[in-house]
Amino acid sequence: MASSVSSGTRATYRRPIELYEQYCQERNIPPIPVNTIITANWLAHLANHTNLCTATIATYRSALSTYHVESQYGDQINPIDNPQVHRIMLGVKLSRAPIEKLIRQEKAANRPDDVTFELLHRIERIQSDDSSKQIMCWAATCLGTYAFLRIGEMVHSTRNSDRYLTPNHIQFFMQPDSITPTNLLPLFTTFSSTSIYPDHFILTLGVTKTDQLGVGIKKPIAARIAVRALWRWYHKRRDIIHLSGTIYPELFRLPGEYPLTAKDIFTFVMNQTLNITTGQQIRVEGKSFRRGGASSYVGAAISTADTAAAGGWKSLSMVNTYTDPKVKTKRALDISRDL
Repeated sequence: MASSVSSGTRATYRRPIELYEQYCQERNIPPIPVNTIITANWLAHLANHTNLCTATIATYRSALSTYHVESQYGDQINPIDNPQVHRIMLGVKLSRAPIEKLIRQEKAANRPDDVTFELLHRIERIQSDDSSKQIMCWAATCLGTYAFLRIGEMVHSTRNSDRYLTPNHIQFFMQPDSITPTNLLPLFTTFSSTSIYPDHFILTLGVTKTDQLGVGIKKPIAARIAVRALWRWYHKRRDIIHLSGTIYPELFRLPGEYPLTAKDIFTFVMNQTLNITTGQQIRVEGKSFRRGGASSYVGAAISTADTAAAGGWKSLSMVNTYTDPKVKTKRALDISRDL
């Protein structure tokens, strides 16, 4: 069972378990074995004496469930599954619904900008810098948006320092029906408007938030702008390594420098948009790429099921959560206008 919990999830669960053990210690209650009464009282305590939202308390409940399963009493009935615990969580949700609705509305009003397909095409038209870092950041931006990636799935993050993309995560194919990946072109190949590019690439992720066992989620991408950006960066990276003699595992890294960070990508996107938004810089955060992908799909009338599949969401409702409200409004108007 322990192996089914990813390192990122385990890190997320560490704080809840510390608080649970502290709660038990203050009341002279043995934390193990976990039982229904202690669980219900602890969850009620979190709801009444902390500022945690309902979703966070639900995560704390999941952490305690894992804590029980991984203990020496893991072969016994899980007390977290008791109906009494479910009733506590339902009560927490109902009691906090009004205030959490206001919080969601406030967050929506201050929502950072999405990095959409349309924005990427606008950036592509004004790009003039062919520096190695520019090419690298551009490739990472296109990949993150078209593959609906979390920022921590591309580059090092504080939570998952061992998760980042390597060149082996992506394979290029010259034809739509190709089954054999294509090799890179000769060293120091130059690219122009007439250069021939692959038809698509397939990104195979390792362990992720939605694939904690690392089965390997495959994401085929054929968008011209993303294929060209990644193809150019793969060649630039290969040429740089050849000249420097430095080999490093990260896909997005330059010799002699630290690996590309989330901040580097955010700064690149925000600086690029200064040139296309009359001097007004957009705000970008870690979910701007996944949100941008979802918003672009919805805006293009892609089905909810296909959008959820692209984002790796098991629940179709997540599409609605991630889509920019302005895009949903525009889509509704376009539909009604054609009726």
